[in-house]
Amino acid sequence: MRLSFSGLDSPLEIKPGRATTLEIENAELFSRICLSLCGGRGRDALEPYTLWDDEGNELSSKDALILVESPLSLPWDNKHLLGAVTRKFQMALLEDEELRAFIDKSAANIVSAYMSLAMTMHAEYGFEIEWDMQRFVRTFGFGVGHEPQRSVLENCMDFLSFVLDAGVTQCITFVNLRTFLTEKGLEAFLEHVFFTNVPVLLLEQNVSPAAFKHEQKRLIDMDFVER
Repeated sequence: MRLSFSGLDSPLEIKPGRATTLEIENAELFSRICLSLCGGRGRDALEPYTLWDDEGNELSSKDALILVESPLSLPWDNKHLLGAVTRKFQMALLEDEELRAFIDKSAANIVSAYMSLAMTMHAEYGFEIEWDMQRFVRTFGFGVGHEPQRSVLENCMDFLSFVLDAGVTQCITFVNLRTFLTEKGLEAFLEHVFFTNVPVLLLEQNVSPAAFKHEQKRLIDMDFVER
């Protein structure tokens, strides 16, 4: 995937399994780029941009990126990701006839046990809606069992694992992630980027001299000069 801003000399190459870091020293430009990606308006954004796949096809600016504005509030409820994971569970269940029969029997037993209470009543009672797995998944809020009390690093790594399970191709874009991680923590995060083979873009306002194995960096300094 390539991300091209009208003001950059060349597009940013974003490859699965290797984080692309864009360091922007100028606070105003940094905020304009973040707002532009957050709005998803592409060519009509504050800082116009376009996204392209490896075959040269332009991608939808709304669907190609998943923006993480803060690692303290990860988008666990993202519809693209949850929808993809739910479909995988459904396909796995369709392929496992024994498990499907067990779940159906268990559901029937629950209904039967509950309806046994009706024997103490005088009127007729029953369920208007027939039980099915998809309705059960929606009703009981199926999703990732993340733990907010865990560290920022652990939650961010779990989120990448969630993206891997979903099997989507969107680029996960983090804003100022480095602020929340130690140098050792960032290295562990980048190792997990490599392991999950997820495309990741890091937008950072602070410049760091540190360089890591699974990272490629671009710097725009205070004078808007690229290095």
